[in-house]
Amino acid sequence: MNFKGAIFEEKMTSIRQTSQMDADSLREYVTYCKSDYFPELEKAGAKIICLFQGIIGIPTNNYLQLTLYPDINTYCKIQTQIIRKKGDLIKEEQIKFLKAITSYPKEPFPLEDSRPIYSNRAFFIQKKDIELYADLSFKYVWPLYEAWGCGILGLFSSLAFENLHEIKLFAGYKSIAHWEQTRALMGLRPDSIDNTIWEEGRNAVFQRAELTLSSNVSLMRKVYLPNEK
Repeated sequence: MNFKGAIFEEKMTSIRQTSQMDADSLREYVTYCKSDYFPELEKAGAKIICLFQGIIGIPTNNYLQLTLYPDINTYCKIQTQIIRKKGDLIKEEQIKFLKAITSYPKEPFPLEDSRPIYSNRAFFIQKKDIELYADLSFKYVWPLYEAWGCGILGLFSSLAFENLHEIKLFAGYKSIAHWEQTRALMGLRPDSIDNTIWEEGRNAVFQRAELTLSSNVSLMRKVYLPNEK
């Protein structure tokens, strides 16, 4: 898909809880998003890419929403149009603006790419390496991980001005154990993966590692993806 001029808003929302055992406010927030907030945004011209809930590295009362806007003017217009309800549920929100640096996310989103667990990974690199990083990912790393049963949602570049430039990757896994298995690039090649894809993918992962100045990862649970109700 051509994302020229488009922006993605990454919104991390922390929900108020009376205790860690309080799941009612979490359910209420998710229900509101699916039945009210998301339809309003999409009617106004936005596109909901995903809603994820923290599992490991991010608290479970935190939800990550990724939304596509065709341009910055549409984004600003929609913010003045939409009246956010259920504000009493929200403890805190943090927003980042991103741009896609490959042709992903796929449009329309294929249901067969949906996974229950997603990694939310940040890589910090030099800005001059963005194009090479995206090229290695799209051409070599992703074919390896897709052959391994992963579902790639997308790779994004921060629009903020930073000393270390942030690249965000969202990738889906069948389980937390599946995510752990895909870390074993120094082990034996799984039978399901072609040898050429394995070797080229591993080499590209190592090349990306040389470009990476630092990175961090958290795991999240899928709450909503397009075409899923």
